Amino acid sequence: MNTIKQENNKNKRNPPTVAQNLGTIGTFHMKEFFILTVPNTYRINQPINRDFKNYILNEVQIYFCDVCGGFSSSVGSGGWSNDGEIIKEDTIYYKGYFNYNTEEEKNQKLNNLINFSLWVGEIMKQQEITININNDIYFLTCDKWRIKENFNNELLLNLENINELNNINDL
Repeated sequence: MNTIKQENNKNKRNPPTVAQNLGTIGTFHMKEFFILTVPNTYRINQPINRDFKNYILNEVQIYFCDVCGGFSSSVGSGGWSNDGEIIKEDTIYYKGYFNYNTEEEKNQKLNNLINFSLWVGEIMKQQEITININNDIYFLTCDKWRIKENFNNELLLNLENINELNNINDL
């Protein structure tokens, strides 16, 4: 009886570490996370057509599922200055996690996520698109609203479909 009491007191003084606890319940550690901020405007500050917005959000969800195995999203709002004018807009933050076996695999996944983020910014005609890689924030300058030709062709939209979705003629 005294031995059990001593063992219990010993465990109270030296509780298992977080790593020991996590190891006993079968979890695994994701090495990288990536957040893409999807704006709610088109051409910097113009309201976006609902069908076009739904198309973009669907593409983001599909891409994050393909690359990261899934995503979580949250709605936010904020503002920024454009030539002295305050632009306020809602945004959606998409977060995904991924692992890798080699530095080459890690860099390839990050480059693909960055290229996809640029595609989102370019197709929405943004000056910049914001990403977060492991708590480092980057503002990616979109390439004059031109889609990179070396990006995954399966993901790129037919430009005529974009015109239909957003009722625009100057893409």
